[in-house]
Amino acid sequence: EMDFVKYTALGNTYICVGAKQLTNKQIIQICDVSWGVGSDGLLIGPTVEEETNNADNKSFTVHIYNPDGNEIEVSGNGSRIFCHYLLDRGLVTANEQFTIITGHNRKLKAHFDSSHGQFLIDMGHITFTSTEIPMTGPRREVLGNEPISVEGKEVRFCAVQLGNPHCVVLCDSLPSEEEVRKVGPVLSNMVSLFPNKINVQFISKSTTTNDDIDIKIWERGAGWTLASGSSSCATVAVAHKLGWCGDTVVVHCPGGDLTVKLDTAQAGGASWEASLRGPAHKVAEGTVLIQQQQL
Repeated sequence: EMDFVKYTALGNTYICVGAKQLTNKQIIQICDVSWGVGSDGLLIGPTVEEETNNADNKSFTVHIYNPDGNEIEVSGNGSRIFCHYLLDRGLVTANEQFTIITGHNRKLKAHFDSSHGQFLIDMGHITFTSTEIPMTGPRREVLGNEPISVEGKEVRFCAVQLGNPHCVVLCDSLPSEEEVRKVGPVLSNMVSLFPNKINVQFISKSTTTNDDIDIKIWERGAGWTLASGSSSCATVAVAHKLGWCGDTVVVHCPGGDLTVKLDTAQAGGASWEASLRGPAHKVAEGTVLIQQQQL
């Protein structure tokens, strides 16, 4: 038996279990809707030491897992949900800034803005350099200038990294969910180009203004997703780089809206950073029984 709390961030759900040790198969089972609680991912943390001895140095470790059982580098929605979990546990207070440290040592400043009822995450450094994403081939920036063939169609895309890798597809018009489910997994698993696999977003200039952008999302290891914080940051970074939008943008995900703000003044404009603002809500809590079922 194991206690859990389930949260949603605009339809993107994560299960929080505290300081636990779980196997890959157990994580898959818990996230599976038929054999477990059902979610888009699972968060393990903070550590026991952080829970009992963190009065002065407010930093908390979280390991973020996709429903396929693999640990990922960072998650914007997962980080906001982890903030809510820490707030519910009384480990942080409203409007207090603290640091989230992911299992891949990505350090994110975070706090809950009680006046707006939203969680703010500084997502950190953005890069368009191919070797850092990573992509195969020589060091370069891929900004729609290397079309590839997917399902018999030419696809233009931009590649960006902000702790985790993203492939932002440039479309004439925003695709349907059916089209995303068809093209998304092909791109996400194209290890000949993206050796670590990749998150995929779809955007169109026709549904982008200076202040707003519509996106569709296929997440590596999770699939069709109603909302994604890191995907929202990636798409705004790409759209701004292409001159499609400003530096503060409301991102319209299928599940709801997130606000992304870019800081492009770092190192004289040579370094970009992103911050993310959006809601998170608790939807369930209880006890899950870890079965010996083979999935």
